[in-house]
Amino acid sequence: MAKKNTHKTEVLKYLREHPNENIPRSTLTEKIKTPKSSLSEVLKSIREDGYTLYTPPRSGIVRLETNKDTAPLPFEDIKQGDVRKWLILFLLSKYGKLTFYGLVSKTLYLLDASIEANNMLNIENSKKAYTDSELNKIIQKSIKNMFTSDTLPSVSVLRKDLSELRKSGFVCEKREDHFTYSLSEKAPITIPIDADRLWELNSKLEDTTSVITDITPLENITDKIRLLIDTDRDNINRYRFGRSNEITDEQIQTFNKFTAHPYRSKCLKLKSLNFPEEDMVAVGLLFYSVETSCFYALAENITQGRIRTYRLDNIEKIYDTEEDNTIYQSPKYYRIFQEMFSAQYEDKIHNVKVYFQDFGNVYKRFEDLDKLRNTSNIRKIDDPPQDCPYKYVYEDNLRGLLDFARYLRSFGTAVLAAEPKELRERMLITYNRILEKYGVENG
Repeated sequence: MAKKNTHKTEVLKYLREHPNENIPRSTLTEKIKTPKSSLSEVLKSIREDGYTLYTPPRSGIVRLETNKDTAPLPFEDIKQGDVRKWLILFLLSKYGKLTFYGLVSKTLYLLDASIEANNMLNIENSKKAYTDSELNKIIQKSIKNMFTSDTLPSVSVLRKDLSELRKSGFVCEKREDHFTYSLSEKAPITIPIDADRLWELNSKLEDTTSVITDITPLENITDKIRLLIDTDRDNINRYRFGRSNEITDEQIQTFNKFTAHPYRSKCLKLKSLNFPEEDMVAVGLLFYSVETSCFYALAENITQGRIRTYRLDNIEKIYDTEEDNTIYQSPKYYRIFQEMFSAQYEDKIHNVKVYFQDFGNVYKRFEDLDKLRNTSNIRKIDDPPQDCPYKYVYEDNLRGLLDFARYLRSFGTAVLAAEPKELRERMLITYNRILEKYGVENG
């Protein structure tokens, strides 16, 4: 079977080099050393790959038909070496910098996320230079015979592929405690994406672009995405809500560090700043807050038996565990996230009611907020008293009353908090403090 595949590759290469030409079958059998008995089977296989071959009966010729005005020819067979090299580029793109030992470890992890690859990582602290044979023994010990020998990556082959990428100028080598490898400026851009992530991308774009406008970074990003991926979406008018935002390199590094762990399928042990305990955590969702410019994990703290949010840059240590995570992206956590008014989680859901005036941009701001929220509504006050300055009512069910009160304060006297009682009390405390600051007695 291997020889037939080799013959097919060589025949296809020759035909692609001579498109729309009548090639005698004898030329293919003589130049490429293809046996006459297998040539018909090779041509049949090429046709099945999508190529158009013209082989008139008893003519003895073969013609690969192409048309420059039509779609390009199908791609040639992808070689295993190319796949391995793209894998190396992908891993260096994802992790930034890896030793060779780390590269082998991450390759094993891609084979199966349940592999305990810590043994591979631990050897990076050693001053010893491991041979390929020694590395293969460490791999066999780490995976505990989970795979057959033909499934495992060859250490020697990976080292050869890495060397070829260095010679091509795609990978840089740097001497530290061990040699480390990273992508060069010449390296092609690697964009990891799958069907789930693409669906999420489209959903977020549709939600976000309906309430945000005039934010140049978002426009630039969506334009670049359209060049790379056909998202099949219509132009939508965008409206500004909140402030312009830029994700910093530090936040991106924090996010990449966290996502390098198997948080989707396994629970993690986290050690946060100002908390001495290491808690077992199951991640429900990851999200980014424009208000704080930080990434968060909405998670169940199994140790403490409660739900909370973790700011990723406040996490000091992360440990992998063998406990399964069964809540990631579950409907419950999507619902909780939609109920949250800010990045902070609150157990209680508050039914809020706010009256607001209709002047300036007050109505527009509440309208934009309403578009963001799934549990809110705005209605006009029916038959308000003649001296009532308020024209509309905003109602919502939300978690995060403190942050909602902070939001309402930005409207000044244009809003009146009606429900719940806790919201009215928070607003009164704020207004009384303002009066005290200016020496005005509260009458």
